[in-house]
Amino acid sequence: MPGRNGRACAGQARFTRASHDCYAAGLLALGTVDLLLVGNVHDYDILPQLPIIQGAGGIVTDWDGQPLADAARFDTVLMAANATVHAVALKALRDA
Repeated sequence: MPGRNGRACAGQARFTRASHDCYAAGLLALGTVDLLLVGNVHDYDILPQLPIIQGAGGIVTDWDGQPLADAARFDTVLMAANATVHAVALKALRDA
């Protein structure tokens, strides 16, 4: 997890996992996982997951809360199950 902010946010979680894959995004869409914080991902890693997560009511932004730009690589990606979880995660990232 990149940087101090990511570690601080992860420190508030009950369970963390050190890698990201489509399985984790599927768990988020199913409601089994509340939050995914990822860094240094390519467009082909994240963009196919966007409609699935958003279709399930989730929110996908960068760690500043901005929509993902059209880019080949993303430094930080925040995927949350809903707006409440997203807001709490953004606050934890900003306060770190």
